[in-house]
Amino acid sequence: MFERHKEETGIILPGTDQPVTITTEIRTDPLTGRTARITRRRTNEPPINFDDPPYRIHVDETASACPFCPGRIMEATPRFVPDIVPGGRFGSGESILFPNLSPYGRHSAVSTFSPDHFIEIGEFTEIHYRDNFVNTRHYIDRIMTLDPAVRYATVTQNYLPSSGGTLIHPHLQINLFVTPTNYLRELAAFSKSFLTKTGRSFWGELIAREEALGERFIAHTDGIVWLCPFAPQGQKEVWAVFEGRSDFRELSDDDLSMLARGILSVQRYWRDGGDNGFNLGIYSIVGHKESYRILVRMLVRTRFVPYARNDQSYFEVILGEAATDEFPEKIAADLKKYFE
Repeated sequence: MFERHKEETGIILPGTDQPVTITTEIRTDPLTGRTARITRRRTNEPPINFDDPPYRIHVDETASACPFCPGRIMEATPRFVPDIVPGGRFGSGESILFPNLSPYGRHSAVSTFSPDHFIEIGEFTEIHYRDNFVNTRHYIDRIMTLDPAVRYATVTQNYLPSSGGTLIHPHLQINLFVTPTNYLRELAAFSKSFLTKTGRSFWGELIAREEALGERFIAHTDGIVWLCPFAPQGQKEVWAVFEGRSDFRELSDDDLSMLARGILSVQRYWRDGGDNGFNLGIYSIVGHKESYRILVRMLVRTRFVPYARNDQSYFEVILGEAATDEFPEKIAADLKKYFE
């Protein structure tokens, strides 16, 4: 299940005369067959100083015109038609969910966490995420009731501009699809193919093997398994896999609270490492209950500082292959204490 090989190159480092061997490890994703490379660290960027963050000026400057802040959100954001929800928006706690002004398809929404314009990584609360996820579940359930052709749903977060986010104010994006995106298509197709060929669930097999090996396994929290992927597609990537659930609508409030707590544990780990920008993704698929399990992916992006280097180079964008510089086994070992 876990295929890898190494390639070595000999070079003479600057200021030395003796050649050294540099190793690149190439791993194959056990589900999709995508390859990923773990390389020698390419840069040593300083960690964020959270006592005096360099982005504070940008945060303050964007607050005065933020469409998601109190006093503007009801006028500056669009509304759903009455057939979807009376009043045009969904609400749960402090979270407000409304249509995406720049939709990615027929059903595209945005959901805010709170009235606060900025929440520092490591300072989100369980309630922030739980209420936002509850809001999201209501929206997904309503749309799938009105449009039964929809089979795929994603819940995502871009945190800070270095992750691709266009607004500082923390929010989720929710997209529902009849025709899946490339990655959703791969998850559905390869999960079904594995079941057809072996008679077993890929996700059950993955969880059993990772827990037995212990190298990338992090924790088991009431129906959610936390681990690092064998062939990571992003920096410091972490996965959560829901046991027995493939559809976001199946998740109870307790499930969503448990997911929130795990996400916050990962965020604290990232913050302690001096990182801030990140992406979060939750993948829900209807009609694949036997073969698929809800997957949650979290990965670090470039630190949001002036003149930051983008973490996606020609290798990812042009060649289509992830190149990370830290082994998932080390990340998993470091993360375990955050789930204790």
